[in-house]
Amino acid sequence: MLAEDTIVMRQVRTFVDDEYTIHSADGRQLTLKGSALEFSLDVTDAESGTVYAQVTRSLGDLPTFLLSKETFLVSFAPGADETVRSVTIGALLAIDMIRKKERRADAVS
Repeated sequence: MLAEDTIVMRQVRTFVDDEYTIHSADGRQLTLKGSALEFSLDVTDAESGTVYAQVTRSLGDLPTFLLSKETFLVSFAPGADETVRSVTIGALLAIDMIRKKERRADAVS
């Protein structure tokens, strides 16, 4: 049994696309789906199909890119409430940590 404030995130990855399903504490299911190569994601309500946010990655200048520092731009729709915003930001932080861990593992092997 999960605690009341638990958020569950599951990842489905293909060669080109990433998809994350998030079950929020309030019972909603959000889907983050987009291109792994371009790192652009749409955040949608799995039930209604409402797009709550769009996420894109900005590579910035060459030194920033070479240092693997990334800037993510998040645009929320007016209908995105506090829960959707919090879950989206939390999911992006988790995705960023997962990607950094994968890059470190690839560098070692």
